[in-house]
Amino acid sequence: MVCKRIRQLRLIRGISQEYMAEELSLTQPSYARLEAEDSRINIERLMKIAGVLEVELTDLFSEEPITYKKDPAINKAKTDSIREVINIDLQYIEFLKDEIKFLRELLKSKTSN
Repeated sequence: MVCKRIRQLRLIRGISQEYMAEELSLTQPSYARLEAEDSRINIERLMKIAGVLEVELTDLFSEEPITYKKDPAINKAKTDSIREVINIDLQYIEFLKDEIKFLRELLKSKTSN
């Protein structure tokens, strides 16, 4: 149950397994085993996990709503930053689509001559 909760909290926050592993001084496969309940977790590691996820230790054992350690304004700022990055990525994807379209047309005109 704890491992499932850790995974849910990590996904809600948009944190990768790689990041979690780095913060916990683990390899990504080791961290993945932790979430899959293939390894034991001691209290020290649970405390570190709670810190990275910005929740109280008790939240890892609870089905209750999440309690944030940090100011909600900071969490909103993180969310806004993530949205901004996503929007920039979407704009870049549109640029790449236009570039691909242009290159296809260029290639088509070169091969038809």
